[in-house]
Amino acid sequence: MHSTVIYIRKALTDRKISYAKLSELISEDESKLKRILGGSQQMTLEMRDAIFDVLDLKMLDHLPYDLHPKDVMEIWLRMPHKMQHSLFIHMHAINRVVEDARKQEKE
Repeated sequence: MHSTVIYIRKALTDRKISYAKLSELISEDESKLKRILGGSQQMTLEMRDAIFDVLDLKMLDHLPYDLHPKDVMEIWLRMPHKMQHSLFIHMHAINRVVEDARKQEKE
């Protein structure tokens, strides 16, 4: 099952929102929603965005992949020094953007 579907299902469970209620909130057929969240049908980007909007989910809080720190270190050590430096600068810039976005969400 796709990690986005798992993320949505967890949010529904945590908030005690039924598929029926969600289908009403996003104006979508409940049986279609069940097929999608059951993993038997693909979700469109439009539906994902609608669900994220009504549940107030943030893409920043959902990363659809999991990297083990050991794997990251192995990749890092294989990179040329200039590439490491460039990647570090980009990671720092991304971190600042994420921090700013989270601060704005709290305001």
